[in-house]
Amino acid sequence: MKKLHFYLMLFFACCFAGVVVGWKSSDNPKTFVSNYGEFIRGLNKSLRFALAADAWALRPSDIKPESSGKQSTDYWYCPPLEYCPPPGGPLVPKPDPIVWLSLFNGMNLDGWKASENTGTFTVKDFELIAHGARSHLFYTGPVNGANFTNFEFEADIMTKPGANSGIYLHTELQETGWPEKGYEIQVNNTHKDPKKTAGVYGIRDNFTAPVKDGEWFTLRIKVTGKRIETFVNDKPIADYTEEPNPTRTKRLAGRLLSHGTFALQGHDPASEVHYKHIFVKPLP
Repeated sequence: MKKLHFYLMLFFACCFAGVVVGWKSSDNPKTFVSNYGEFIRGLNKSLRFALAADAWALRPSDIKPESSGKQSTDYWYCPPLEYCPPPGGPLVPKPDPIVWLSLFNGMNLDGWKASENTGTFTVKDFELIAHGARSHLFYTGPVNGANFTNFEFEADIMTKPGANSGIYLHTELQETGWPEKGYEIQVNNTHKDPKKTAGVYGIRDNFTAPVKDGEWFTLRIKVTGKRIETFVNDKPIADYTEEPNPTRTKRLAGRLLSHGTFALQGHDPASEVHYKHIFVKPLP
């Protein structure tokens, strides 16, 4: 609790300092407001990650898990500050209130399993890097039993020039090949594939890159019922509602909403994509 108070005091102190310095150094009030908004969003995300990382540092003896008796449906509980301690926190049947849960600890690939070419995924400087031969990194950790239906997913991403990647949802562990189950949300700003970032790949594609290579952006995916929505830096990109008994080609036969886990894509040796601050918010 003392650490929590410290983080909160640090957060508000930084906010105040940002106002004073930003106002004095800005000649244009509109520019100040825009820049300060970005500053606050970044600070909030950093606070969320710092709290989660601090929880990861706890020894197993510090917090004793409490199971509801149904391991496949247990959650790691998060206090209402929009961060989540990964493994090491108490288990509860479902989060109340609904909050963000951390899927990546920033230190290693605990809670994730790579398919073929496991060396494609590495962790450096608190970033998860996809760079190498084709491989897919499936979330297999304890959050929600690695089984999600309705949710909001959020990650900060940076693509290198010519890179291609993607985020699969409602998928399942597959040892080789491109995941057959679930949908892929594209991550690609300058790769030769014309389907660009935040499109629902092969179903509701986006043909205009919303951001540039080398710049961090936030990709948010929301799934409720039969609807998929994607956002880049809070700007809506794709909005797709799955119709009853949708027509699919043989190659896309598994592109259906049901339930499942997430997977990050390592597309090819020439593609390098960085991920950090990977969170999910389960929804009713």
